[in-house]
Amino acid sequence: MKAVKNGVELEGMRACHIRDGAALCEYLHWLSEEVHKPGCVIDEVDGADKAEHFRSKQDGYVSLSFDTISSSGGNGAVIHYKPEKGSCLQIDKDDVYLCDSGAQYVDGTTDVTRTVHLARLLNSRRNVSPEFSWATLIWHLQCFLRALKGHV
Repeated sequence: MKAVKNGVELEGMRACHIRDGAALCEYLHWLSEEVHKPGCVIDEVDGADKAEHFRSKQDGYVSLSFDTISSSGGNGAVIHYKPEKGSCLQIDKDDVYLCDSGAQYVDGTTDVTRTVHLARLLNSRRNVSPEFSWATLIWHLQCFLRALKGHV
């Protein structure tokens, strides 16, 4: 990556990140809905494939910029983890999910990492969901705070 970009390169970088961000939002919304459907099983490879699907619909998409790291639970801690069909984990709504991915577009390249929790704290009436667990929430907040302290 060049240390100093010209105006055309800067505009391309901004434009591709906007499109890529839209694709990632579509993917994470899809995933947050699907994992709560009864009997729905989505593994880490399925997640990576679906993220690529949403990206491929964007204007100027060329390819992935690297293999997507789609990891649930403890696999999120594995450096350069690559899920393989048959040995990967199911994406669990009650665990942390990490997606490290990116794409090559005609006007730039992206590399985005997002870590999310897919549990629903509120139901459709904005009341606390019956699936909600204070112990789980507190545990995940403690993990988040430990990670945050490591970055400070």
